[in-house]
Amino acid sequence: MNNVTTDDKPRWLVVIAMYTAFGGVLCLVFGVPSILFDLFSLDVVMVNWVVLAIGILTLVGAYGLWKLHKWGCYLTIAIYIVSILLSLLAMSLDGSVANLMLQLVGIFFALLILIYLFGKETRALFH
Repeated sequence: MNNVTTDDKPRWLVVIAMYTAFGGVLCLVFGVPSILFDLFSLDVVMVNWVVLAIGILTLVGAYGLWKLHKWGCYLTIAIYIVSILLSLLAMSLDGSVANLMLQLVGIFFALLILIYLFGKETRALFH
């Protein structure tokens, strides 16, 4: 068990955990209503089930990252790798300038997070 307090955690790790948790909450906020209230067609509802699952996994990853669990770090890394792949897919499906810019910003942040999580000092925090 790692007894590192919030004050002892590196600032960027705290920021990444909070950013990741915020992303998970957004997935839940956008995924749940269409499932509960049958607002869209079946294919959109199925996509929202996937969004809901991603949101739950993202929140679990953020919790693991916050608690400095090794599995939390691994799950968060996997989430951001999948995020990059989904952004590349979104770029190929919608070539509008707005979408390209949005996806590139997302890829940029995901890469920064991955670089930080793969850093030697960061990896040493997780047990």
